[in-house]
Amino acid sequence: MSAPIWGGSINLFESELIIERTSIVYDILGFFGFRAKIKNTYIPIEKIAAIDIVYPTLLPSFLTISYPGSPPGTGIYRQDLFRENTAILRLTSNIKLHRFIELLHIKVSEIDSKKGA
Repeated sequence: MSAPIWGGSINLFESELIIERTSIVYDILGFFGFRAKIKNTYIPIEKIAAIDIVYPTLLPSFLTISYPGSPPGTGIYRQDLFRENTAILRLTSNIKLHRFIELLHIKVSEIDSKKGA
């Protein structure tokens, strides 16, 4: 399954999650000093520890996927927005992304239940 994000897509496969940043927007932001140099991030599903969406009041929202070894949040919007485990949400409808997150929660829960059994 795939869902659009701002400047790319987030893809869920059988054993991994891939955040693809394919837009020239990331190159432009990197030119202006934002840390937008990471193009793709591969995250094994069994390592996902938490999935959070940050909703600032006036700025674009972003999805953060935490796993062992992922960069910790700093609380500084500009730094957190461009971490390797972060995907910027689109400014328009994110319904498909929310469905994607629900499916990801189910998949992570299934893997966790298999580990416990």
